Amino acid sequence: MAKTIDTLTKRKKLTPRREPYWHKIGKGCFLGFRKIKDGHGTWIGRTQKGQKKKYTSLGSESQLTFEGASSKLLKWFKSNPFEKPPTKPTIRKYTIRDAVNDYIAHLKIHKSEDSAYRTEKQLHKHLIPILGATHLKDLKLIELKKWRDSLLNPSNDTGKKLAKSTVNRILTSAKASFNLALENEHIQSDSGWKRADAYASAGNKRNLLLSDKQVSLLVKKSKGDLQQLIKAHILTGTRPGELSQTTVNDFDKENATLSVDGKTGSREVYLQDSAISFISEIVQKKKKSDLIFTNENVMWTKHAWADQLNEVIDKNSLTQNSDKNSLTTDTEDDYLPDETVMYSIRHYHISKAITAGLPLQIVAENCGTSVKMIEKHYGKFTSDERLKMFNKVSLIKS
Repeated sequence: MAKTIDTLTKRKKLTPRREPYWHKIGKGCFLGFRKIKDGHGTWIGRTQKGQKKKYTSLGSESQLTFEGASSKLLKWFKSNPFEKPPTKPTIRKYTIRDAVNDYIAHLKIHKSEDSAYRTEKQLHKHLIPILGATHLKDLKLIELKKWRDSLLNPSNDTGKKLAKSTVNRILTSAKASFNLALENEHIQSDSGWKRADAYASAGNKRNLLLSDKQVSLLVKKSKGDLQQLIKAHILTGTRPGELSQTTVNDFDKENATLSVDGKTGSREVYLQDSAISFISEIVQKKKKSDLIFTNENVMWTKHAWADQLNEVIDKNSLTQNSDKNSLTTDTEDDYLPDETVMYSIRHYHISKAITAGLPLQIVAENCGTSVKMIEKHYGKFTSDERLKMFNKVSLIKS
């Protein structure tokens, strides 16, 4: 029988189906791998004596390698399943920490290292210290809701008050880890978390529109390489990851363009005069092959810019202001929203370009998106901005 399940690479190529893919371990002993639709799978053991067959569940792919599953199968096989009635398996207490760790391993395989890193950092900081030792099957809905609410108002003096949108993201990751545990049959019910809803009307990163004052504050409070990267994003409207890959050779001062490569492929970003001057100063002493923007002379990573930006937000956040109930709409601009991320700067650039009257098609092409996406995500303006735009339109004289 061909070996189709003995390596992770081979298993990834399998088509999801209910019937396991079988691999013969020995006479009458078979190891099966059931590929599930979302890409991961579970191990099954089978023994055969004449026409009689017996099966056993061995565990998930995230828990066992091929060798581990084979070893577990052989122990079961040597126990002579046909000679005595199956004993009730000893169920290990599966904790919330176990569920989170399995989910992190799942993300590394099926999503990305970056996604796994962010989720691990998030849940190990906010969830594990409080509920990590709790057996998942014993989790009560009221416990999870209390934990969710506690993130808004920490009981200790050093705890950070999180925005509702941030709490929603943490809750979503926690519930995703529990749902994976349910899918892998570590638990039989989702009653402990299914009805733990996210906060309604919480902010959305993509919908966040920073004011001019807030962007100026962000630039002022950022230092060194981070400040340089933020300024470049303000001037170009590129995606966070696009600038980190650009080299001096990608900058064409004469034609006022910067070549970038990202989510929608490669494109030429047309630069305004201030952007040309800014980048020209940075590349003065660099070689053609050098990166334009670096973090202490190495390439920027998502982890690096996210962590450094979060430090700036934490120190200048409205949520952290003890007198926030006395703040007016005007003074709110003296603080940075908790939802601020590097992508917020791209949103600011695009919104400002539209407000200035640039055709949507030109903005879309320069920023590597579509008119449809701009209309969906970036057409949010203040009342004053709307009035200014309408007042520029010549209709009839009163």
